[in-house]
Amino acid sequence: MTGSTIAAADEAAVSDSTPATCDQRSAAQHIKQARGTINAGLSKKNWRNGLKRSQHHRIRDHLDCLERAKDRKKIKRHQAERKARWRLFHAYRSIATQRGFSGEGYWLRWLVIPRWVVAAETNGYHGAGRWRATNPSSGACGPYQLNGHTSCDTSSAADKLRHHQVAAGLPRGSWEVGY
Repeated sequence: MTGSTIAAADEAAVSDSTPATCDQRSAAQHIKQARGTINAGLSKKNWRNGLKRSQHHRIRDHLDCLERAKDRKKIKRHQAERKARWRLFHAYRSIATQRGFSGEGYWLRWLVIPRWVVAAETNGYHGAGRWRATNPSSGACGPYQLNGHTSCDTSSAADKLRHHQVAAGLPRGSWEVGY
């Protein structure tokens, strides 16, 4: 074999190992585009479906283009964090079917019980204050005024989901008195 033939064979072997979608983009650009794909697929707007097959393929192509394991770990860690948040929000939207309050955060846009009941139970608290609403005589707390079913701590998304889940498990007759 001549020198040019060996060089051509080496170039062919290298091009076979890298995906056809890899071009002159930097690692930072691949990371940014992969994160954008993950964010779009696991957004609150797409709470029912999650990532589509084409988005999985696009993310995989970006991972294949990255040479350093550290960069691949960044994308995988970001995807795992977004997927965990998406699962919480998916669980919330699956049980919260009643229209809630607009402008008061994601976790009060949809409720398990009618909005007027939550407004009456929180007695004038608005916005994030609905999560801090407490009844001093009974110790009930949160937008559903749950007593003894869950803690009053609502600092994380998982705590807020727990409040919605407990309210969804209560008998419907107690909420439907005013209909």
